[in-house]
Amino acid sequence: MTKLFVVLCVLMSSFLIIQGATIRFREKGEADNNCDCITTYEFLPVCGSNGKSYPNEGTLKCANECEGGNIQVRHKGLCQE
Repeated sequence: MTKLFVVLCVLMSSFLIIQGATIRFREKGEADNNCDCITTYEFLPVCGSNGKSYPNEGTLKCANECEGGNIQVRHKGLCQE
C-alpha cells in the first residue's frame, strides 16, 4: 500500500511538472487569494487606517486575516476621499 502511494505521488508530481504547474508555499503575512473568512452582510461601514472603507468591522478583520495586514478602525462611517 505504501509503495503504491509513493508511486502515485511521483506520477502526479511528474504530470504537474510536465503541465507547467508550479507549487509555491506562502510566506508569513503573504496574501491568500482563496481566503475563506466568514462575516455578516450587515452594512455598518468603518474607515480603516489604510484609508479604505469597509462594509463593516468584520470585513476589515477578514482583510487583515486574508492579507496578513494590521489595519485598524480609524473611525465609524465611510472614509472621506
